[in-house]
Amino acid sequence: MATHQRRLKDSIHLLILATHRIPLVSINLDNAAPGFPTSVIGASPPSGQSAEPDGLNMVERLATRPDPALEAERRIKSLVGRIESTIDELERLTAVWCYAAHTPAPTPDKDFDPGDWCRSCVRIQKFEPPYRDGACRWCYEHRHPDGSMPTIAELNAHHLGVRVPTKAAGR
Repeated sequence: MATHQRRLKDSIHLLILATHRIPLVSINLDNAAPGFPTSVIGASPPSGQSAEPDGLNMVERLATRPDPALEAERRIKSLVGRIESTIDELERLTAVWCYAAHTPAPTPDKDFDPGDWCRSCVRIQKFEPPYRDGACRWCYEHRHPDGSMPTIAELNAHHLGVRVPTKAAGR
């Protein structure tokens, strides 16, 4: 998950840069002559010659090729729409899965029985219902090849939301 966080931070940084450029880009696209920009702004070819390596003048280029400024504007609008829908979906997914993933600690009372909880998680005062062999599903699936339960460090990492690789034999 840390890789996803780093990639998301990098993407947000690039999105902020693009957002700051949009006002100038909009002005440049609005002011671009059809069929331009050219490699040298304001340059005009000698009479009867083309400034472009393809040998076409502006009218010929407009007739045979799409307007790059218009295409860029359409593409920017399309990308912004995709970004909006992607961010909306990301927000919905994170809202759904952003709950406390573990059972809250039981209220101490005279009937409290540690056997009602995962025998591994109880070692760090976390209370998960048992799944199999007295362990919660995560601890059962993350047993060491010798059958021992995850270490305290692995349990703490898991309960902090860090992904811990499975070590069970045959997995």
